[in-house]
Amino acid sequence: MGRGRPSDRACVTRRSTVYCAQEFVRESMGFHRRIARVRVFGRVQGVGFRAWTEEQAAELGLDGWVRNRRDGSLEALFVGPAAVVEEMIRRCHRGPRLARVERVAVEDVEEKLDVPAGFRTLPTL
Repeated sequence: MGRGRPSDRACVTRRSTVYCAQEFVRESMGFHRRIARVRVFGRVQGVGFRAWTEEQAAELGLDGWVRNRRDGSLEALFVGPAAVVEEMIRRCHRGPRLARVERVAVEDVEEKLDVPAGFRTLPTL
């Protein structure tokens, strides 16, 4: 390799190293990645809860999804720094103005999930 642009392989290696270093710094500072599956019960359908959740999650920079469940509950998967996921869960206890939240169930997901970047609404399950 002569002078000029480094090979793509070198660029990938450098980016990976930087990414790994950033992840190490984030983890060492307490920014552990958390994956939480959340179910919200009460008057949570027909009140804009999914749109509100998508808006709140995007504002917080979380990845994941939200959807209605046929049993009348709402289900969401939040992925991001632990403190930010915790804040989103706190917000779910309040919900949008027209919602009446009775209960929020939270389950931490331990397995590695391939969650696309960004937050979206999924079809009802």
